[in-house]
Parts: sequence; structure tokens; C-alpha cells
Amino acid sequence: MNTVERILSILKERNIPVSRCERALDFSNGYFKGLTRGTMPADKLEKVAKYLGVSVTYLMTGNEGYYLDPDAAEMAQAMFDDPDMRILFNAKREMSPKKFHKIIDIITAFRDMENADDGDI
Repeated sequence: MNTVERILSILKERNIPVSRCERALDFSNGYFKGLTRGTMPADKLEKVAKYLGVSVTYLMTGNEGYYLDPDAAEMAQAMFDDPDMRILFNAKREMSPKKFHKIIDIITAFRDMENADDGDI
């Protein structure tokens, strides 16, 4: 797998449209598809790595830790293993920020109630 294929694979895995990534990084529409050799300039590769939260080495080789931060790797694995966590992750991607923040407020309130008295609703 080459660098561009790896980037496209990560985007697909995370359900991030290629066009959204290209826009976020100020790349032209269809930029990744135009990279027929599967390589890209170092400055653009660094931007992609930062956007995805992975190392440049990982994008180039597929080796090294997927995540730069060990805590992020641990959380990602926990989310992958726990269907309830995946529901939250998918909600974050699919909901408007305003609606998602309302959900976060509800979860925070329940957590605070739980921490305050260990009681049920």
C-alpha cells in the first residue's frame, strides 16, 4: 500500500469524505486522486498527518504506531472494542455540533449525579 492509498484507507475507516479532508487542508478538489504515483510533497504530507493525528512515518510506511499519543491509541482501541463507545463516535461524526453538545451536556449531568450520590435516576 502506498502513502496515498494509506491516507484514503484511513479516511474511509473513519468515514471522513475525501472532499472534506481536501477542503480542511486547503487542497484542490480531487487532489488525492491526482497523485497517481502514490506520493506527495513533504509539506502536504505533514498537513495530512496532523489532520489525521498520525505520524508521517506511519503514512509513508504503515509502520510505527498509528497514533502519535499513546493515550489516543488506548482510547481508540477502547472505542473499537466497546459498541456503546462506537455509537458515541458515530454520533459525533453524524450529528450537528449543536445537537452533539446537548448530548454531551446530558452525559455530563448523569456522570455528575452518579459521582455525587451513586444513586439511580
